[in-house]
Amino acid sequence: MRFSSLSILILVTVSACLSGCATLFSKSIYPVTIHSTPQDVRFEVFDRYKNRIFSGTTPETVYLPASYLPFIRQRYTILITDPDFESAQMPVTFHIDGWYFANLLIPAFAPIGMLIVDPLSGSMFTLDYHCRRLTFNLKPIKISEHRDPMLAAPTSIIE
Repeated sequence: MRFSSLSILILVTVSACLSGCATLFSKSIYPVTIHSTPQDVRFEVFDRYKNRIFSGTTPETVYLPASYLPFIRQRYTILITDPDFESAQMPVTFHIDGWYFANLLIPAFAPIGMLIVDPLSGSMFTLDYHCRRLTFNLKPIKISEHRDPMLAAPTSIIE
């Protein structure tokens, strides 16, 4: 059986397009749902360099990119603060997506998918399963631990 140059070109084009498996079958931005007990508590999302990238109140869903740069996964920290409750924080982490290794199924185009397409699209990483829904159970601050700025530094009018 003899292949025409057009059918070979189509086969090569389709194979090259399918070389970014994680890009095709996964995503680069993931929803993270943040809950707390009690509700309506302020939270902030910080990136790997401690830049605040989002703030809101619970419950809420935020959408976070998985990749910081090609080949570098992103890390986030969720910080919950309320004057009546102890502060709490949780990390949001990512790992290499299994679809990234599916590029090896097409050996001729694996380098394109693994070194160019998936890293540049941000789909090389996926959200860790335990980070999809974060639940904070906040403990109330004891009265003796409650910090009132007016009581912390007593001043006297008489000198």
